[in-house]
Amino acid sequence: MALSVLPTASAVSLDPGAVPSRTQITVRLDSGVAFSTLNGAESRPALSLAKLYLGYWVLYHGAPEDQARVENMIRYSEDSTATYLDRKYRQAIPAIIGEWNLHETHYSGYWGGMTTSTEDVARFTSAIQYDPVATPIMNGMREAAPIARDGYAQNYGTSRLPRCVGHQVWVVR
Repeated sequence: MALSVLPTASAVSLDPGAVPSRTQITVRLDSGVAFSTLNGAESRPALSLAKLYLGYWVLYHGAPEDQARVENMIRYSEDSTATYLDRKYRQAIPAIIGEWNLHETHYSGYWGGMTTSTEDVARFTSAIQYDPVATPIMNGMREAAPIARDGYAQNYGTSRLPRCVGHQVWVVR
């Protein structure tokens, strides 16, 4: 799973024949124009992408001490922080799914077991990228640690694209 939010001036080319069938790619431009592989709307395990939805809700509705945890949850892909926040704010992810009409995103009752699509994530991140409340999320993605808190490498996927700001590097390889 990979997603990207790129400035409108960027040139994007995608050869569907060169993309493995299990790979999903959605590129959404600032103009709202989106390009996806044929399976871009397919719901797949969200893994750490779920933290974006959870973090956004916490930034708007969570306690100040929990809001302060969001940036590092994203930057270091902190599963323990996501689990803590998900348990404390059970309504968070379902509320974001409903509010943003994330039709291919499904919450199983645990952040780590949910599914989403690259089209849902790209539309969501494109919409929040200029929201000042979402700054900790965008900063966490922009300055993602090369190694997650659990030791997993995060230096692949959209992190390798030039001029890609606010990339989400937790992609499924």
